[in-house]
Amino acid sequence: MNIAQDQRDNFVHKAKNAFKSALSGVLVWRVISIWFFCSLIAAFAGPFGTYQNRFDFFLIWLFLLGFSILVAYNVDAFCRAFMHRDASRSFRDFVFASIASILIGLSIDLFLTHVFATGEELRPAMLELSAFTMAIILFMFALRAVIPAAETRDEAKDVLSTPVMPPASLPRHSRLAKRLEIPKDARIIHITAKGHFVEVRTNSETYRTRMRFSDAVNELDRAIGLTVHRSHWVHRDAIQGWVPTARKPYVLLENDTRIPVSKTYLERVLAANLVELKDLEDALEGAD
Repeated sequence: MNIAQDQRDNFVHKAKNAFKSALSGVLVWRVISIWFFCSLIAAFAGPFGTYQNRFDFFLIWLFLLGFSILVAYNVDAFCRAFMHRDASRSFRDFVFASIASILIGLSIDLFLTHVFATGEELRPAMLELSAFTMAIILFMFALRAVIPAAETRDEAKDVLSTPVMPPASLPRHSRLAKRLEIPKDARIIHITAKGHFVEVRTNSETYRTRMRFSDAVNELDRAIGLTVHRSHWVHRDAIQGWVPTARKPYVLLENDTRIPVSKTYLERVLAANLVELKDLEDALEGAD
């Protein structure tokens, strides 16, 4: 019974985090700008014969495209949260495109039928809407393959819009590893700032060098990790989970090291969909 309850709680926790992550991804100026201009273009281009009254249809397209974007971000967040870490990128993209196109096509058809009461001559079939959505998604995938990813923003901006973290893997030999002469088969699991120095920990060794914390993180060369505090960075694969219920929330590493989570980086940790653990001290008090 407890196992079933834990599974339900874990599902609800992941679902809430996925929704929060999707919402934070939508509410950025770039997405809002794209949403507005695409609605404007659709109103004047008049796809599916919707050009009779441009202002009315601008409002309709504004709603429909906004809802579609929100659905797409949620489907993507849920795929990242619930699909197995070992699933390939192409498989995840296929699942995302299939589910998103069906949900968006069905939703728009329901809105046009029951909310906007659009006439049959102006309303495309649900399958046509889904196919149109699938074509747009495939076009976006093609653009993503051609256009290189944007450079990582500075930490202050990144905290506000960090998406759900992708599966992690052993990174290529980073500049930081080369600087400290860390072997290629060793994984950096934790970096912490201590005054003008940083301590870099692997599974078996601790290295110390004089440099800024932000420069050390930058020299990891996009290793999949998480800054949970202004003085702490951890590798994604080294994380067992996190304890949000402790007096001071913390991330628990594979070597049982506790890394504090600051309020500034709390949203980033929530977006990472980490396994939620029980506080050991609370468990011991309960046992007493």
